[in-house]
Amino acid sequence: MTTPKTPSPLTPLSLLLAKDTNPMNKFIISKLFSEALNSNWSGPLKGLMVSKNLHLVLMRFLLIVTRINFKAIEGLTGLALNNNLWNIVIGDILATYRKDPTCASLIDCITKPGFKATFLYRLSTVVKPSLSTRLLRFIENHYKARISNTTRIGRCFVLCRPSGVSLEGSILIGDNVMIACSVVLGASEGVQNNLPTIIHSGCNIEPNGIVLSRAEVGHCCRIGSFSVVSGWILPCNHVPSPSYHLNKPLT
Repeated sequence: MTTPKTPSPLTPLSLLLAKDTNPMNKFIISKLFSEALNSNWSGPLKGLMVSKNLHLVLMRFLLIVTRINFKAIEGLTGLALNNNLWNIVIGDILATYRKDPTCASLIDCITKPGFKATFLYRLSTVVKPSLSTRLLRFIENHYKARISNTTRIGRCFVLCRPSGVSLEGSILIGDNVMIACSVVLGASEGVQNNLPTIIHSGCNIEPNGIVLSRAEVGHCCRIGSFSVVSGWILPCNHVPSPSYHLNKPLT
């Protein structure tokens, strides 16, 4: 009498993946779950495999990682079906894997405090205002980063370490931007107006960098440690550290 084969732990996930129309999502989530099932995350994951929706499984997994109670958003089924949200989240995972040298695997990426804070910020942009406020407060209390609800962050964002980071006021951040610890964006100079602080795509802001309110940093710029930027910076420039870069103010 032959012993029946034990079903592969990825079989339920394979059925879920068939419902996702994005090939990149299929590959990345398959890789993420296969890594997790071979690590100490295998226990929590087995309980999630009974779900019939791939995005719901991924959301529950990330909420477990970030220590958020799933019951708080259990009724928001639209989140689980929001493909755009998950495309952005997966872009953040890939960007973290690509730019953070300490990430040896995708499971390493989602356990980084910077990615956790970024994911909770992403979640805060698609939930009700009351829950959004609670999520942003959770980021501040648990990851020591202050992010206002008027901050808008583009795709493939990397927050290396959230501790000491402050993104307050009206801030627009482009795609493929990397921010290190203790970076302050939107620091007020005592001038009140409606102009946002703008960080264009491809920028890298090193630890303790400060970009004052109303400043605009062109694409692919590098802001050195302990540098202070006021006004605007042309694209593809390097502000050395430490320095005070003052150009004509935006009008």
